[in-house]
Amino acid sequence: MALPLLLALLLCGCVNSSKLNVPRVLLSYNYEIPSNFTLKVIEGGCYNWRSTRGSEVLVQPVVGDDGCATEAIVSVVTRSPARQTAIILASDVASGITLRCDVIIDSFSRLEIVTTTRELYVEEAPEEFEVRAYDDQGNEFSSLDGLKFNWQLENVAGQQRAVPAHSILRFMRFSESPYKTPALIGALEQLGHQGSQVLVEGKQTGIARLKASISHPAYNSMPPAAVTLMVVANLLLEPQDVYVLPNTPVVYTVYHLKQGILHPVPLNPSHYYLQVEDAGIGELQDDGITVISQGVGQTKVVLEDSNVKASGSIKQPSANYHVVEPGYLMIEIEPGNKPSLIVGKPSAFHVHLHDNNNNRIFVSDSLVINTVVPREYFSSEEVRPNGTFVAGIPRKEGKMTVTATLSEYVLRGELDVLGADVLPCPLHQHGSAVASCHSIVPLSVTVRDAHGNKLDNISSLEFTWSSEQNNLASLPSDGFLEIDASGAAYGALVPEGIAGELTVSVTMIEGSISSSLHLRLVPPPSLRPQHLVLHQHLSSTGGLSIVGGSGYFELLPLDAKLKSHSFASSFDLSEDPSTIAEVSYHAMNASMSVSARGLGSRLVSIRDLCLPDLSDAPSAVVTVAAPATIALVVPPMVEKGNSIEAVLQLVSAEGYIVPILPSFMQFSVVTKEEIVSLKYTRISQDGGAVYEVTGLAVGDTSLRGSVHDVSSVGETAIRTQGHRLVSTYEPVHVFPPLHLQPRYVTLVVGAKYQSKLRCCDRNHGWQLHHHRHRQTTFEFCGWRPRDAL
Repeated sequence: MALPLLLALLLCGCVNSSKLNVPRVLLSYNYEIPSNFTLKVIEGGCYNWRSTRGSEVLVQPVVGDDGCATEAIVSVVTRSPARQTAIILASDVASGITLRCDVIIDSFSRLEIVTTTRELYVEEAPEEFEVRAYDDQGNEFSSLDGLKFNWQLENVAGQQRAVPAHSILRFMRFSESPYKTPALIGALEQLGHQGSQVLVEGKQTGIARLKASISHPAYNSMPPAAVTLMVVANLLLEPQDVYVLPNTPVVYTVYHLKQGILHPVPLNPSHYYLQVEDAGIGELQDDGITVISQGVGQTKVVLEDSNVKASGSIKQPSANYHVVEPGYLMIEIEPGNKPSLIVGKPSAFHVHLHDNNNNRIFVSDSLVINTVVPREYFSSEEVRPNGTFVAGIPRKEGKMTVTATLSEYVLRGELDVLGADVLPCPLHQHGSAVASCHSIVPLSVTVRDAHGNKLDNISSLEFTWSSEQNNLASLPSDGFLEIDASGAAYGALVPEGIAGELTVSVTMIEGSISSSLHLRLVPPPSLRPQHLVLHQHLSSTGGLSIVGGSGYFELLPLDAKLKSHSFASSFDLSEDPSTIAEVSYHAMNASMSVSARGLGSRLVSIRDLCLPDLSDAPSAVVTVAAPATIALVVPPMVEKGNSIEAVLQLVSAEGYIVPILPSFMQFSVVTKEEIVSLKYTRISQDGGAVYEVTGLAVGDTSLRGSVHDVSSVGETAIRTQGHRLVSTYEPVHVFPPLHLQPRYVTLVVGAKYQSKLRCCDRNHGWQLHHHRHRQTTFEFCGWRPRDAL
């Protein structure tokens, strides 16, 4: 009889891992209405519920369609403010296992208002504020559902000539907002009352205080909870980061970002004004928007608001301002930034000035760079007065030198001007060439006589082919050459799909005349990533890299007629790509920089100058998207003492991951219970914020993330508060460390031993043993077998 009993015990341990959503709750005594909390059994089942003190704490099972109750509503009905305890028991009908939750009843000792921000934006969606209650030991009450609170707005003490609080902030009912209304809060609003959660929106810039108290006379003596709020405009100062030479004027512009659209803000007249932190580096002029550089150094230009000037805690919009000495000049060539131009094809030269740390210096109209482009080779059609831009048409083949001069700084650039009938590929010359390793390569053969004259017909001649790198390609067949419709003779080289370099030799059998070609086989070019997503923000940038190909490319014009790509067919591509994103090609590292301009998707295509095939141009889609919701991706379990990664992601309405912009956004991940530590580590490749989550103590908690100062659209977020999104709570269980038993084993050669992996989770009442050969058993920690059965 012992064996069946043991099997039943192990089976019971394997299938019953259910638990309640919380092990204990703290609820208020019934000073006005009963305080409620919903208990839930995780992993399901069928349970009978009861309270050990039914006269003080009621438990009402919530019966499902299957007739089983895995949830129950706990209600505190006692009117005594003295601290009391009760126990809620849930017994599994099938196994008899009983789950327990302790209910602690007490009175409120203090209130606290919690929120994810204390800054609100003017004319944006409201912010949610929630009041929480604590007992005299600092423990937080589990639920305030259905209780009435009194919320008030008031001026901050000491504010001279302060704007009235009701002119700065106003309450908004949940039913008037685009947010989902909590059921119990909605019921209170219908009766004209306020609950534990309220919505507040900013009307104009300023500082005010929000207070919350319990309206019942029983708590008249308890101080209200209060929080100071600042209402600011979501402003941007341009340029955000500028490098200038001494005595250079910079004109600043202020933009107000409202619902994802930038609106210029005039500073005169308004309550906004600029200030330079260090007047010895930059001096603000009388017009209030122009700063002239003084001495070399770094400072900030700050946008101040007279309505909130008295508060030092608010972070005002600012821009970095650097005064530097010149370092060197650089010429950027359009198109493609390659050292060759084609006759008749529009081209341009951009002259840039950099400091010795490679920062690009802003060149004002008052600073003139002398840029000289030879008229013999280039017809200039547009020239900026300061010499930083020259556009025109190449007119003659040959070599030309472009010269840019600023004081003692001189830059000369030599370029090849090629005929209109050439592809400017430097690899196709001097006995060398490049071809795709995935396509048949026709090798044309030309035979000339002793005087250099080309033979028009060589179809009667036989040839042999040879190479020392036969593993890269199959050589053409020996014998007669193939003749195409134009009369050209060639042999067909068939690559094996492997990149590499080989030398192919061809020899005419009669006369032993031979020639060789150094051939570089490369994979077809492609763009990575194939789909790039940028944030709908003027400072959002990304990059596209070219993988494979010859290394010589050009960015195709926006009106190029391309064969439709299957991967792009699912995108609604803009007919005006320039309004979506700006793309610049960098020939030095075969990459492209992309800057966001407006919502939508556009196609970016290139052409390999050495593998020309316009109908099959490598392409990628760039999408500029606005975040609509936020997701926190985190594994559900972590071992105590070890770490996992949580990733906070912005997601658009289309489901794209939108990059977080650390320079312009505040983001955070918080935990309900302090049993894990959180540490921000980096921004992931796709733009998510990565946090290291370390288990500190065994138990259960939930994580929630928020991103502040984002342009948000849609109603799919839990909260879309102005320029802020908040995620749902994600559960994380911290389990005890795993132990391998025994720790030390001594074996003779050839012997075998079965190890045991042990993990004891006393919260669940079992310990797990994992053996070699995939054997797993359970032992109960602190339970007697008859309790489990």
